[in-house]
Amino acid sequence: MAIRLLRHGSRQPANCEEIGNAGGIQAVVNGMTKHESQVQIQEIGCCALWSLSCNNTKNNKRLREAGGIEASVKAMANNGEHLGIQLQGLQLLSSISYNNKQNSKKVGEVGGIVVIVKGMIKHQDHAGVQESGCCVLGHLLEHEPNSNKIREAGGIEAMVKGMSKHEGNRDVQYEGCCTLRDLSGRDLQTKQKIRAAGGIEAFVKSMTKHSNDHDIQEECFWALRNLLEDDDECKKKMRDKRIREAGGIEAIVKAMCKHLDESDVQEQAAHALGNLAFDNDNKEKIRTAGGIEAVVRGMRRHGKDEDVQKEGFWALRNLSYNNEENKKRIKTAGAVKAVEQAMKEHEDLKRKGEKILDIL
Repeated sequence: MAIRLLRHGSRQPANCEEIGNAGGIQAVVNGMTKHESQVQIQEIGCCALWSLSCNNTKNNKRLREAGGIEASVKAMANNGEHLGIQLQGLQLLSSISYNNKQNSKKVGEVGGIVVIVKGMIKHQDHAGVQESGCCVLGHLLEHEPNSNKIREAGGIEAMVKGMSKHEGNRDVQYEGCCTLRDLSGRDLQTKQKIRAAGGIEAFVKSMTKHSNDHDIQEECFWALRNLLEDDDECKKKMRDKRIREAGGIEAIVKAMCKHLDESDVQEQAAHALGNLAFDNDNKEKIRTAGGIEAVVRGMRRHGKDEDVQKEGFWALRNLSYNNEENKKRIKTAGAVKAVEQAMKEHEDLKRKGEKILDIL
């Protein structure tokens, strides 16, 4: 009853401070610890701790020092089948780990990552669990060593599976894309794990299904950009083929056309096409998908944006290299004029522009 009252009282921000000052957080944790077998107390306790700590720096610290992280992780571990406890626990851990290295570190140290992943696997069909699970794993990356823990706990596979199960759910897709994008920019082992888990296909599906969503497009571009970076030529060819066969090139070009006014989309998309254009089969695919025209349009629309121009140069250079058909198409699309204009606007790009014009 006391925990329930504290939960209700914590709905008012002003009350949260008073409850924290009066030792209310410690009282909730003590109650959860004493009554571990009482499912209702565990659920209400997680909810109360979430309400008390949400957007409250002092209470975040109090919760950590009172053993609240351990209590909530234990509640989730002991009640894996209980949907309510999983949801409340995930929301609590997500809230306290956001931009908080100490709390993120603590969650990892007490086994929270393994518990989170198990909950996601157990409740694969529940979009809320998948969304919150992806979100909290992303927040936990605030503490660098958690990246390895997520990989080793099967977190990458769980997120990819969650995205595949809920293709039409925008929030699941966005949170999954964000966290996997962050992970894709880290070590080689993690990149390989994302690829092996079907991450490339998941990103392409997300881009295709949510083609009007600028944020999802940007996150997917970043992720694919990271995953395209590899020193192993054999693996690179296999990866390029997977992106091509999954419809990734068409998805990228479509996004460029739909989000012409978004400079970040144009920048990331042009870079991705430039990377893919190292492969001869991809050169052909990009041309037939209208990728050359899309790159030139993006450069024209964002003539003042040096990053868009630089990535446009990158794409045009690689698309035109040793490919006469692409050279003709690039000229017809008006690329020469776009490159010349970019050279006038951006002094730093002059030499790169001259090289492209020489190739053409």
